[in-house]
Amino acid sequence: MTGRLVLIGTPIGNLGDITDRARQTFKEIDVLLCEDTRQTRKLLGLIGVDTPRLIAVHQHTEASFADKLVEFLGKGLSVGFVSDAGMPVMSDPGAQLVNIALEAGFEVDVVPGPSSASAALALCGFAGSEFYFAGFLPRKGKLRRAKLKFLTTLDCRVVIFEAPNRVERTLSDLADVGTDDRQIALIREITKLHQQVLRGTAPELLDKLPEPIKGEIVLVLDEHIIPSEVDEESIVRALKLALASNQSGKDAVNEVSESLQVGKNLVYDLYKSL
Repeated sequence: MTGRLVLIGTPIGNLGDITDRARQTFKEIDVLLCEDTRQTRKLLGLIGVDTPRLIAVHQHTEASFADKLVEFLGKGLSVGFVSDAGMPVMSDPGAQLVNIALEAGFEVDVVPGPSSASAALALCGFAGSEFYFAGFLPRKGKLRRAKLKFLTTLDCRVVIFEAPNRVERTLSDLADVGTDDRQIALIREITKLHQQVLRGTAPELLDKLPEPIKGEIVLVLDEHIIPSEVDEESIVRALKLALASNQSGKDAVNEVSESLQVGKNLVYDLYKSL
């Protein structure tokens, strides 16, 4: 027999999202590696699956588990792996286990399941065919600021994972590095009872944050509009036409920015000079 490693996606909040295939796989595997045995044992009990042999393997112990994993697979065992919630490897452990199994010549399979990244992209309402998954940001220092600056240059949707105690700082930092006119969706408690979607610029979201804010959070930045080669005279002309139709200054700025595909800050500066 040839052993195999199986990555298994698990619900990110709503237990109804467990798939039939995941449930069946839990029943068939010989050993289940998991980030937290207590969390996984609770999940298996709630979905009515007898607990197989559970072994804790997390980001700090993946590499040191290499020999044991190869031993299990060499015996022809089917070894599963789950993170605490969602898809393994997506800002969760699992990548090193996959590499260990592949390099040793064993089969690796996946049972797809819920992912807060794809769920947030669906909920945010921002259209687009591309996105960049940033995961969790560096917590401090030059590396954090450099990553934030890089994200502001991307002309696609950007998905960021964040903890509730750090989201206020992240929104402030996003505003500081030049995204103060870029639409952002803040989505928390995805698939849970208190799921919430807030949209606005970084400064606007800071005003909307509930106190205290709870639950895991995903931020989605809308596509970055790259200023086109439109001269200032054309922008001023478009502004005057919009204002002549009795639009407010804010509405005129928004309309011209969208119709001419130019940055809102530039349009607003020209509006102030009228």
